[in-house]
Amino acid sequence: MVSIRARSDGMRSRLLSPRELLFSICLLLAGLALSAPATSQESPPPSDAARSALEDGRRLGKLDAAAFDQLLERFRTRARVRVLVGLQDAAEPYLGLSGAQARGRAARLARQAAIARVQARVMSRPGMRALRRAERFRHVPYMALEVDAEELRRLSRQPEVASIRI
Repeated sequence: MVSIRARSDGMRSRLLSPRELLFSICLLLAGLALSAPATSQESPPPSDAARSALEDGRRLGKLDAAAFDQLLERFRTRARVRVLVGLQDAAEPYLGLSGAQARGRAARLARQAAIARVQARVMSRPGMRALRRAERFRHVPYMALEVDAEELRRLSRQPEVASIRI
């Protein structure tokens, strides 16, 4: 038999019966449920600016359907979202090189420099300086950025941007 000692007065304690214990737990849970703030099951709609920016990105081919839906859902609850921006491949250092040459140190350094140039062009455009938490990758043509709706629109209109994902 499971029971818990409870003080009924200041000095003495007695065992609760299983029925009293169950009743106490139910009262506790009911009190917690009633004191919890009411939450809406449905998220508020995203702002018109966010929806418009996402539609621009989809129309320009920078956002696929899955990324569009995921970003739309995130803009419902946040003003800024984190995105992974794929850049036009900086493959010019590899053109005309054999397999062994393309794997060499000089080719890797040239590719890193080409990726850095594309990233710098994207970041130097008007309206892109306010980006927060920009993370540039050295070896792959991607950047991770935290953007608002207007910055997302500007990103999707840049020719150097190939894709925008979550």
